[in-house]
Amino acid sequence: MSKVFPYLLVVAMGIVLCLVLRNGCGKDSAIQKIQDSLNVEKAINDTIKIALSTSHKVFDSTSHKNTSDSIRYTRKIDSQSHIIAVLQGKFKVTKDSLWNSYNQLKVFYLNHDTVALAQTYENLSSQLTEANNELFAIQIARDSADNIREAEITRLRGVVVDLQGQVVQLQDLLKQSTDNSSSLAKTAQKAIKKQKINALLAKVGTGIAVILGVILIAHH
Repeated sequence: MSKVFPYLLVVAMGIVLCLVLRNGCGKDSAIQKIQDSLNVEKAINDTIKIALSTSHKVFDSTSHKNTSDSIRYTRKIDSQSHIIAVLQGKFKVTKDSLWNSYNQLKVFYLNHDTVALAQTYENLSSQLTEANNELFAIQIARDSADNIREAEITRLRGVVVDLQGQVVQLQDLLKQSTDNSSSLAKTAQKAIKKQKINALLAKVGTGIAVILGVILIAHH
């Protein structure tokens, strides 16, 4: 029994030494800190995912609305352009009639045809009034088209500003995601490093126990 006791003592010392080495480095505390860090970083990552999802929905909404507004603008400006073209066509007819009536005035005047001359003056006056009204209608239609274009330009500027804000938000989220990924990688590296240290300490404790046993045997 006296010969066995030293060996049992060596084994006991090795076990105690392993426990002291591992517990001395605060294994449980370190693992808990790493777990806490992972939980925080996971929560941040979940928040970023939600923010990205919301941002994508806002972008889709902006894109959809812009498409609808662009289609509406195209229809309105096409309709207004058609109105202007019709009014210009009518004015061209009236203008040709004016020149025709004006040329007839000279003929009737030279022929001393007072009845035809008076009728032509009356027709010319009516045509001038009609031409003036048509020009006024064309101007109103053009002003309306200009207002439609200006409103579209203002709308597009708003879309650009909105998209710029969304880009800035996405850049910020990308930076947060990158930073969080880097933090996750560092935390993972710490966990791996801690695991390696614990494994090494276990090996060191076992090695020391063996060395103590060899020394003890050598002295007996």
